[in-house]
Amino acid sequence: MLKKRKKGIVTIAFDDAYLATYKNAVRHLTKLKLGSTIAVAADLIGKTCEKRPVMSKINLKAAMHAGHEIASHGLAHANLRKLATKNKKASLMEISGSKKKLARIIGSPVTSFVFPYIEKNRTRALRLEARKYYKYIRITSKKPYFESATFMDPRELIGFAVRKRHSVKFLNRLVDYAAKEGFWIIEVFHLVGKRNTLSAHRKKSYRFFMHIKDFKKHLAHIRSKNIRVLTMRAAVKKLKI
Repeated sequence: MLKKRKKGIVTIAFDDAYLATYKNAVRHLTKLKLGSTIAVAADLIGKTCEKRPVMSKINLKAAMHAGHEIASHGLAHANLRKLATKNKKASLMEISGSKKKLARIIGSPVTSFVFPYIEKNRTRALRLEARKYYKYIRITSKKPYFESATFMDPRELIGFAVRKRHSVKFLNRLVDYAAKEGFWIIEVFHLVGKRNTLSAHRKKSYRFFMHIKDFKKHLAHIRSKNIRVLTMRAAVKKLKI
């Protein structure tokens, strides 16, 4: 007799912890009693990241108490591979130091680390360093990626970076596939709000933006499917059962 397939999982992740994303998306999830994983750079809390306001200590604590997971995103949102070529000690401190500082700020242990930048920190040395301090580690890819319980390594997780060129229909299809096959997909959002901003690196609009109306449409689709919405940490624990 065939073993019943596990129920699919979607993790909604918010990298950089933008204040606009908190006000528009995180609070909406909270109202629906759904959790997310918020990755924040410890030194930028209450300040700015790439010229955009970042969640405050109060915001982070409120989100945590509402069931959202707070993950480390380094100290200063640095490109760790580039930093390592100039100052190896500083690059390692981004990993270990951010865990301690963020834990002090939110008053709770930090078990997850999310490497900053898209597909720029795939170095063995950095990943090995992160393994010393964190149970759950993720990098972010431009391509959709599905995790399964069979092959899943909690310290080699890969999230999919949602960009403004991705339609709601496209994202819905990814969720449908995860639900059908019993897979786990980590959707990584950055700026979710009513208005986009300019990129900090080029004279163009920010690529990692999603309008709140589209986010809510996609979320409604997720909720209509036979799929669980879990934080990164909770998803790993569920898949290990």
